[in-house]
Amino acid sequence: MGEDQDKFVFVLIPPLFAILPIPHMDLDIFVKASSVERLPEAMDEVRVILRSIRHVPFEKEDDFGILTADAIMAAINDVTKYIRLD
Repeated sequence: MGEDQDKFVFVLIPPLFAILPIPHMDLDIFVKASSVERLPEAMDEVRVILRSIRHVPFEKEDDFGILTADAIMAAINDVTKYIRLD
């Protein structure tokens, strides 16, 4: 999305959570499925892992969001459709 790549770091999640100064600070995690066909399965796996790490009870809603590239592009298109010159 045009971000400066010098501001990104790749780390393992458990050590990161061990050193974070704030337990639930905002954190963006990018996950890539091995194929488009496996995207739903990858999203389910990420959801299970995040719910486990964040101790979200079964009956509660997710306390995080998951966005796909399609959802991000749709949001960008919604914002920019009014400023396009066709």
